[in-house]
Amino acid sequence: MRMKISNTIQPKNLIIVSILITLVFTTHLHGAQIHWEPIGFSAGGLFLVIAVDPVETNVVYLGADVSGLYKSVDYGESWKHINVGLESREIASFAINPSNHLHLWTGTPMGLYSSQDGGESWSLVDADIRCFKQANHKGITISPDGQTILVASHYLEGDADAEEGDFNGKLYRSSDGGASWAVVQEFSGKRIPSVMFDPYTPEQAFLLVAGQGILRSTNGGQTWEDFSEGLPSELNWKNLDVGKTVIYATATFTKPYKSSKDTASWESIRADLPEEEKDDYAADAICVSPADDNIVYLGQAGWPSVFYKSTNGGKNWQGNEVPDDYMFDTI
Repeated sequence: MRMKISNTIQPKNLIIVSILITLVFTTHLHGAQIHWEPIGFSAGGLFLVIAVDPVETNVVYLGADVSGLYKSVDYGESWKHINVGLESREIASFAINPSNHLHLWTGTPMGLYSSQDGGESWSLVDADIRCFKQANHKGITISPDGQTILVASHYLEGDADAEEGDFNGKLYRSSDGGASWAVVQEFSGKRIPSVMFDPYTPEQAFLLVAGQGILRSTNGGQTWEDFSEGLPSELNWKNLDVGKTVIYATATFTKPYKSSKDTASWESIRADLPEEEKDDYAADAICVSPADDNIVYLGQAGWPSVFYKSTNGGKNWQGNEVPDDYMFDTI
């Protein structure tokens, strides 16, 4: 299970996150206080992805691991299914085309799908580009002009529907808006959970490889170089987010890490986060504010689950427990 945070702050002053049991919460920001409340709806399965429409910010998309995609047009107060054309209801990855907010992409174990009408209908793009909930976190990223698309895909030896096993990662790239695809990187026995275009630097992208490290591309994902200087080896990488000058990344059962985007100079931003305890702490989703690189949000997997905020780049953190039984969890 896992969580993704939208880094779009909406006019209602909400941050929407997917709490991966069955609920979505909003947080109302009142100075230093963060208050959580449920907003709508409960359903079977786990919510793995969430995205806010960059043009119509009242529109929110939500993906589950067993019940497919949902859409809200009222900031999450009510929801409807948008699964027409999808052969799989396991939604592992999701992305909105920055150049056309009605053009959507989603990754499932049965292939990569696209919608041209805001999710009202879906078409299979490529059955070989498969995304699994056990392997993906941010598995699809799109360049600002909508032409270059990178997808973190995986395949399994033997049973493609297996719940466990060694995932073999493949990074697919399209330079023509999804009309054609090529494999640009392969990682035998390793997951590539997250890939992300740098929203502030043209042609730059970052890639997490679980058990290996972090890679960077400066030519739109055509070639990649190691960007792991200062990092421990063999970390189970989970999520990343890119600010104007920095990049943040998380891995299971360790504290988050931070580096300059220009030169790999990673450091663990431990500060006053909980001590490392395998059964109680795992940094999962991370989100940097588009307004300020020093404002960072962090979701903790474990019990009790805590949603953290830092206003000084991870030097110090304020935490608020998620109420009742709802928890951030992780695969």
